[in-house]
Amino acid sequence: MNGYIKPDFVPEDPYQKARKDLIQALESFSQLNPQQKQALLNEMFQYATFQSFLDQYNNNGMR
Repeated sequence: MNGYIKPDFVPEDPYQKARKDLIQALESFSQLNPQQKQALLNEMFQYATFQSFLDQYNNNGMR
């Protein structure tokens, strides 16, 4: 996909917006060096772990 001119539009449909965002994220990720990729993966894992904790906290009425 690199090298092609892509229209810059914001889709209204949540599915299409998520799809566009994911494609852009994958393109950005592919440009990182291995150390940057590992650092980003570690950071996202920490974020997902914390988000899961918050979900459990809120869903179990632990507030």
